[in-house]
Amino acid sequence: RAAEDILRASEQRFRDLVNTTDGIVWEADATTFEFTFVNPQAERLLGYTVQEWTQPEFWARHLHPQDREWAPAHRTACTARGEPYNLEYRLIARDGRTVWVHDKVTVVAKDGTPRWLRGIMMDVSERRKSDEMVRKLSLAVEQSSESIVITNTKSEIEYVNEAFCQTTGFRRDEVLGKKPNILHSGQTPPETYEAMWKQLVQGIPWKGEFINRRKDGSEYVEFAIVTPIHQPDGSISHYVAV
Repeated sequence: RAAEDILRASEQRFRDLVNTTDGIVWEADATTFEFTFVNPQAERLLGYTVQEWTQPEFWARHLHPQDREWAPAHRTACTARGEPYNLEYRLIARDGRTVWVHDKVTVVAKDGTPRWLRGIMMDVSERRKSDEMVRKLSLAVEQSSESIVITNTKSEIEYVNEAFCQTTGFRRDEVLGKKPNILHSGQTPPETYEAMWKQLVQGIPWKGEFINRRKDGSEYVEFAIVTPIHQPDGSISHYVAV
């Protein structure tokens, strides 16, 4: 009786955890990838009932068309190794939304042969969206025709784009960690730098001209816009010069 009570309590804990987690907890046949169990979150996330999830070929039918080209074969290969693995792919929700999921999978073997797959799917759509935005911004900055420099609050260069290298003649590895004064020609009036820092330390963008010197010693005039980068707490962490 005591053993049965302990077992029931353990099962109840498992059900409570499975039914309240933010992820889709699931079990599937390791050969067909057909679901034999999913928790209620499966319906909340994608709109399909638990009964629909356990229908034949549910996973394959609701994979994003582009992911059907690689995900099943990749899952088969990972399952055959019998080791835990992770996949990220897209599922199509009932309302037509594309949902990115991170699927963490455990392979359960019987007599040395993979028999069951058990895992948890987490919705990572927002992270994927953020990653894509960062990628687009990175491409825009890197491919900009304008010279872009990012420094920290110690005025140490942390990033330069390709246009900076083409304009100044310096390679990235020659300027990272250095200060922008490597470009100083001595011809820019000191008042220009004083005015710039007076505004920047107040968190105000500054615009003005520098007479700079390239790596080969030639001089050029540059119109720059320098902007402080504010963190959520209002502090300044970096400066961006375009």
